[in-house]
Amino acid sequence: MSQEELNTQSVNYVPTTKENVQQIEQRKTREENAYVLMDEIVERLKLLDYEEKFKPLTRLYFAEPNKSNPTEQFHTFIKLYTWLTNDKLGLKILPIDLYDDPNTIATNLSM
Repeated sequence: MSQEELNTQSVNYVPTTKENVQQIEQRKTREENAYVLMDEIVERLKLLDYEEKFKPLTRLYFAEPNKSNPTEQFHTFIKLYTWLTNDKLGLKILPIDLYDDPNTIATNLSM
């Protein structure tokens, strides 16, 4: 039996096509972009002295899911959004109740 025949009989065999390779490369690029973007976000927040009100964020804080406590990540995002909108932009948004449903909070932010 040839190596190719053995590979095709494997349960996890996925034929490598040009499209598969492109999809893998696109996913890698999106992940890399998330890290670069988060690095830029942290630097810009530092310029706004966010560390006076919030604990310092790691450069990967929003780029990777917090598997141990995803709610903390969401609450931090909402608090940062509220702080930026109210204090830094001077726009007054309705108070956000962090115990509301996350979908409700996201809908209210978009209004």
